[in-house]
Amino acid sequence: MQCEYCSNAIPAGSTKCPSCGAPVNAAALAAEAAVPAAQPAAPQVIFVNNNTPQNNVQIPPKSKTTAALLAFFLGALGIHNFYLGYTVRGVIQLILSLTFFGLFISGPWALIEFILILVGSLKDVHGRNLV
Repeated sequence: MQCEYCSNAIPAGSTKCPSCGAPVNAAALAAEAAVPAAQPAAPQVIFVNNNTPQNNVQIPPKSKTTAALLAFFLGALGIHNFYLGYTVRGVIQLILSLTFFGLFISGPWALIEFILILVGSLKDVHGRNLV
């Protein structure tokens, strides 16, 4: 808390300012007591391998260039989705590409995702931008 007269810090529980001797405003003292102390942030938990929580796991960001090349050359197979961590989406695209009519769906789908990667709209499975 700060003194309203000299703006110096007043230690908690004091009734007078140690610098100028001014009395502490009772309303300000009550308001400070009602505000809880800031809690330290909990460590970020990222689930890796079988959804097991591990603290402080650093997963490197995915490459935008690699994702774009995979989407361009192997996009109909969904390989770029596996690279970005979207396993279900990759499996669906892979199964579609194995059928003749599915290529008409997974081909344009891959082209759209290739463009999204280039403009930076597509993120990895953890919601991080590609670098």
